[in-house]
Amino acid sequence: SSSSSSSSSSSSSREGMIIESDQQQQQPHQHQDQHQQDQHHRHQQHNVQYHRMPADDSQSQKRRQYLDQALKDYGVNISSILDVDPQSSSGNPAYKAYMSFVYPKPNQAMHVFDLKKHAHLIATQVMMLNRGWQAKQATYLRNVDRKQGELTQKRHEMVLVLDNVRSAYNVGQIFRTAETAALKQVITCGITPHPPHPQINKTALGAEEYVPTQHFQSTKQAVSHLQSMGYTVIGMETTSNSQDYSKVVYPEPLALVVGNEVSGICTEVMDQCDGLVEIPSYGIKNSLNVAAAVAANVFEVLRQWKN
Repeated sequence: SSSSSSSSSSSSSREGMIIESDQQQQQPHQHQDQHQQDQHHRHQQHNVQYHRMPADDSQSQKRRQYLDQALKDYGVNISSILDVDPQSSSGNPAYKAYMSFVYPKPNQAMHVFDLKKHAHLIATQVMMLNRGWQAKQATYLRNVDRKQGELTQKRHEMVLVLDNVRSAYNVGQIFRTAETAALKQVITCGITPHPPHPQINKTALGAEEYVPTQHFQSTKQAVSHLQSMGYTVIGMETTSNSQDYSKVVYPEPLALVVGNEVSGICTEVMDQCDGLVEIPSYGIKNSLNVAAAVAANVFEVLRQWKN
């Protein structure tokens, strides 16, 4: 009797285990089905038309009036935004941004406290989206970078030496100039930030990846190294001994040295240079931003070499 009851209890426990096991196996499928339903529901919620009519149509008219005025203040031709096919997914994205403001979702409309101020904020977004779209449609613009395999230009025998340039943003702009001009190399010295660096990338827009570079702890060491390789080293600095940058004949190979944004090139490094040049200033400030000065001088050298 006790054995039969124990066998029946063990049998029922096994059945319970089997049932529980089946339920556990079914639960993941149920969760997956529910997840797929939720995803589908969210997709349906987001798959809205551009025209989202609010309950109070006078509000949409008011929103349109504020947005149109803000766009006019920025000189935007509103018809260039609205004259599109609303059903076209490849249309002007400015149209969608415009309509999303005029006909917002109810919960979005409730959180706007200063509608006129918000309209100006949205107008800047619409304006920039529209400008990007128009540039994309203008086939005469060459606003796409070349592919690396398309480059046929041999690198120019010019090296840039950055003597303790402080700002990574300036360094990034200099790398972009060096890449655009197809220069031989950029040498960073001392505290000068060097790739990889997020702030350099921000202004170089990836150009630093295509420019050969190396770092020296000492600018004097870098200059001596270049001179030993036959480079003429010219310092870009405003001094009483500097020549007008546009009146100097630049030999090949050439190295241009630029200095710190505040103190310029170290005087000991200037003593090492084979010559000094400056860009004339006609205002109160006696010099350009270092990145702007590099661009001006580099392309003056290339102008001479090309001629």
